[in-house]
Amino acid sequence: MVFSISCTAALVFYAVLALATAAVVYGTRGGGLAAVFGGVALGSAGALGYLAFTYWFSTKAQFAYPLMARDEKLGVFGSLARSFALVRGQFWRVLGLTLLFGIICSFAVGAITGPLIAVLILPAYLGLLQELLHRTGGYADVLPKLFGPLALGLGVSMYLQAALMGVLGPTFQALLALDLTARAGRRPARKPKNGR
Repeated sequence: MVFSISCTAALVFYAVLALATAAVVYGTRGGGLAAVFGGVALGSAGALGYLAFTYWFSTKAQFAYPLMARDEKLGVFGSLARSFALVRGQFWRVLGLTLLFGIICSFAVGAITGPLIAVLILPAYLGLLQELLHRTGGYADVLPKLFGPLALGLGVSMYLQAALMGVLGPTFQALLALDLTARAGRRPARKPKNGR
């Protein structure tokens, strides 16, 4: 869920940027300053509304997949309905715990990958700086030397983040779903020991 919210936030940012750019272009072609501010306000309100809906829906529906995996008879819509029922009355708690989990995981990933990126990228930056200080000609061929270490550092960072979230994310969701099930007074469905 945290990754989807981050992606949504990025999409909302780009949508607001696109609407603001369109408003400015329209405003400079005769629409006036009111059209610019109107476009920016409308784009911002739409982006905030979309972001609020995304947070609401992803919080309510985040247990659909674990519930469907646990009980195959539920199906897609049954698991969505069950997820909505589990979160009913606990929305702010679930949203807060999910955001807190995302923040803690972000700090953990930063603590792991920060020094690694520094080790991978710092020598390239220092070499680039040294070459820029001692150079008298053009600078067009200097920047490509930085992109290799930068791509390697970012690739390793993204891989470690995906590995960490791939393990911890579903575990967190399953434990939170079990907690909500227990708080609702229901026992989680268990499979019989004989496999039937």
